[in-house]
Amino acid sequence: MKNRLLTVILLLGCLSSAQGLGAAFETRGQVVKVIPVKETTERLVMDQPCVAARPEEGSDLGSVLRWDLRVECQQRKEVRETITAYKVYYRWDGRTYDVLMPEPPGKTIPVRVNID
Repeated sequence: MKNRLLTVILLLGCLSSAQGLGAAFETRGQVVKVIPVKETTERLVMDQPCVAARPEEGSDLGSVLRWDLRVECQQRKEVRETITAYKVYYRWDGRTYDVLMPEPPGKTIPVRVNID
């Protein structure tokens, strides 16, 4: 009788302490869709150095005095798209989930399942 009571007490103690720890395991999720996340940046690029526009010959005195204030530049807007991450949709246990990943995934991804 004492042994049985001691076994029950030990078993209950083990079960109650295991509940607080939680358990986890790793499995694989099936990738169903991948969308690249892009960042767009724009900047002005000079095609050639800027040059001061010289006044035409025979210009009046005001044009000659202002000529050094006008500068002509050839600029164009450069637009660049960069992939910064991948939004990955995957299926596990009959449900669809999504996660951001730094690199494109394969056909499956690792999934960590926590059991509380």
